[in-house]
Amino acid sequence: METQDAEIVRFLISTLGLGLVFLFGALEEISWGQRIFGIETPAYFVENNLQRETNLHNLEILGVRINRLVFSQGLGVITLLYLIALPVTTSRSPRVRTWIDCLGIPIPRVSDIVTIVIVFLVAFAAPISSRFELSEFGICTLLFQVVLHPRNAKVFEARTQGGA
Repeated sequence: METQDAEIVRFLISTLGLGLVFLFGALEEISWGQRIFGIETPAYFVENNLQRETNLHNLEILGVRINRLVFSQGLGVITLLYLIALPVTTSRSPRVRTWIDCLGIPIPRVSDIVTIVIVFLVAFAAPISSRFELSEFGICTLLFQVVLHPRNAKVFEARTQGGA
């Protein structure tokens, strides 16, 4: 029984972590709401944000642009690992698949990966200035789709129905 309890705790912690990632993403877009509702930017962000908006990704701290460091490089690497390395590794290694399932990490389907690549390519081929926003919106929407319908959906069904 203790093993099952530990698995449930790991699953819940992982799911909470995923929820926090989505919450962080939503809060990063608070500047859109700020413009829509006419909310003024706090002084700290006026001084340190390259676009004078209330968000983290346009901050420049000690000469380091957070957007380039975290979002362009870090998030890019994590996204590639998630979309390529995770599905390949979990399909080839039952041990890794069991561990990922135990943590409750949703695994993208091949169709999701192909769709994300197409969205990214179309967004960057589009003759508009908001390529980054378009690709960001498309990729976020598709990642939400992965969470709703992952390749390892049976793991989530078992958890919600009281099984392990």
